Amino acid sequence: MPNDVPDHGYVLENSPIDFVLVGPGGRHRAVLLKSRDAGLDLIGAEQDSSGITDGYSLNNAPLFPSNWGMSIHVVRGGIGSVLVDPPRDSRSSFYSFTWRGAANYEDERRIAKLFDRRAADIYIALRSGDTSNIEWQIAPVVLECHKTTIRRRNRRVTIFLLSGMTLIIWIAVVLVLFGHWMLSRA
Repeated sequence: MPNDVPDHGYVLENSPIDFVLVGPGGRHRAVLLKSRDAGLDLIGAEQDSSGITDGYSLNNAPLFPSNWGMSIHVVRGGIGSVLVDPPRDSRSSFYSFTWRGAANYEDERRIAKLFDRRAADIYIALRSGDTSNIEWQIAPVVLECHKTTIRRRNRRVTIFLLSGMTLIIWIAVVLVLFGHWMLSRA
């Protein structure tokens, strides 16, 4: 792990989204930071995307509107600029941020750019071991993921409601026309 990062990584208790931050950790990549409820599926998705440098999404097909679009997304940051172990190992590595939420490709690209800009500061905060600073550095990325999920979920619910209302109007029109047709035949 980089300097003082615990072997198990840091755990943030109050995140509105589930996420994991993976980066160089000793001789291998490791979880450096995660939300309290982050599951093994998020870590697995990061490992599954290891050969992909442009981002990764694992979509699901939920049945309930409250979960529509809740997918696993992986973005990269600090690519080629993070040394694995500066005194002994000159290989470069990268960080990946994996979260569960609703996002499309453009959202992922926006979040990836934000994460890439913040990767160096996040790394410094992790090395310092100051939990308050770690939260401060990761918060903009978490907030953007949360806002994107809310925006996407609200958009899907609005489309669902408008589609339902349109269907009801069409059924009413058909019933009225059918009623007029029946009266004209009588």
